[in-house]
Amino acid sequence: MEQKQTSEIDVVKIMESIREEIKEKGLENEVLPFESIPLPNQTFDIDDGIGPFSSEDFMDANMYLNQFYSVSVWHQIRSTKPVIGPVLTFFKKVNRKLIRFFIEPIVEDQNNVNINVTKSLNQIRNYILEKDNNETDEEEQLKQLSLKVEELLTRVKDLEDENNKLKSNSSVK
Repeated sequence: MEQKQTSEIDVVKIMESIREEIKEKGLENEVLPFESIPLPNQTFDIDDGIGPFSSEDFMDANMYLNQFYSVSVWHQIRSTKPVIGPVLTFFKKVNRKLIRFFIEPIVEDQNNVNINVTKSLNQIRNYILEKDNNETDEEEQLKQLSLKVEELLTRVKDLEDENNKLKSNSSVK
């Protein structure tokens, strides 16, 4: 238990020294513009989605969303640097605890949006599959109706021929 108190005192001292350093550098009220934050090299090729509908692409994207719609608030923190790695990891964990109240609601909101987008896309997928099934059924019905129409046209032609024969027989008499 004494060890815990010592580490808490160290944390407090460290935080005080960080605050003093920030004040000395005059960074206290400085707000970093969004454009100056470096982004990781990630490329998202959204243009792939522009063009004719691809059922396969849609189903692949839908499967991905169903697997990964939930965003994790916390990832494991570690460092590969041999000497200062544990210290960096410790500071990162402290920093994470300090901003927890701010980050968790944002991630919760994003997860709610992701869940609803995924549900909506699942409904669209179900609608497409249902329409495809209906289209297949309708094509089969159309084929059957076409055969019946041909059969009826043949019967009508036969009946017309028979009627013409009867007329010619009765006019001959």
